[in-house]
Amino acid sequence: MTVGILLMVLAVLISCAPEPSILFQNFMDDMDVEGRFSDNAAEIERGKGSDLIVAAIDALIGDLKTMTLDNATAKAITAEFISSCEVLKEAARVNSKQMLDEARDLFQKALKKEYDFSKKKTSE
Repeated sequence: MTVGILLMVLAVLISCAPEPSILFQNFMDDMDVEGRFSDNAAEIERGKGSDLIVAAIDALIGDLKTMTLDNATAKAITAEFISSCEVLKEAARVNSKQMLDEARDLFQKALKKEYDFSKKKTSE
């Protein structure tokens, strides 16, 4: 009898586990990825591509690399965010408007994929 109850409780707990898309969205929100990227991009646009901005972008990249969700889509989207940050960092180093625009474009594409993934209701 108690084994049956334990199995039923376990089944309920497993069915209540958050979807990978929700966990990923929470991770991105907790890291404030969009805000940090935008703030750094704005500083670069103002011509303030300093070592502090590069360090802030490195910190953002480091935080993105802490994403441990075992989901192929989340990992791929995270890699795209990291790529956009790498381009942003290079834009800060060389003070390039063209690279800044490229970084923003890459970031927006990653945001779109994140949004689409967050709307997904099934696990992979």
